[in-house]
Amino acid sequence: MIALMLFALCACGSAAPAKEAPEGMESKLPDSGFSANESKGADTQSAPAAAADDTEESAKIEELKSIAKSLAGKGVEAMHSKLGEPISSESVPTCLGDGTEKVYQYDRLKINTYSEGSEVIINVIVLDKDGNTALDENGEELVYSYK
Repeated sequence: MIALMLFALCACGSAAPAKEAPEGMESKLPDSGFSANESKGADTQSAPAAAADDTEESAKIEELKSIAKSLAGKGVEAMHSKLGEPISSESVPTCLGDGTEKVYQYDRLKINTYSEGSEVIINVIVLDKDGNTALDENGEELVYSYK
């Protein structure tokens, strides 16, 4: 049985040279652009992988939206307990008053806080896999703000 399978695999790997059509029997069909040397399965194999990537990205965005909604308006302690330490943080000038504004960067979230005594999360921005602000199905940016 194994020998038969090996023979079948070996036979598939060697292709007979293409034969020329007898004179007068050439095809009159327009060129399709398809070459016999191209792999027919290449396009069909990438489509399921792309669909899986889209599904995984959609699931990740949904998870991040849930986290973002739960953090907006909370104290910075909630952010630290839910997400751990940020990748980076920086203080930025604020136009909100006399307090301090900070930006915390996580893997797929950017979190802005404002502090006038206690630090409160004023908005959470969901980022896509490329680091841009993610969009919902209507093309709106996924930014969750404390109101």
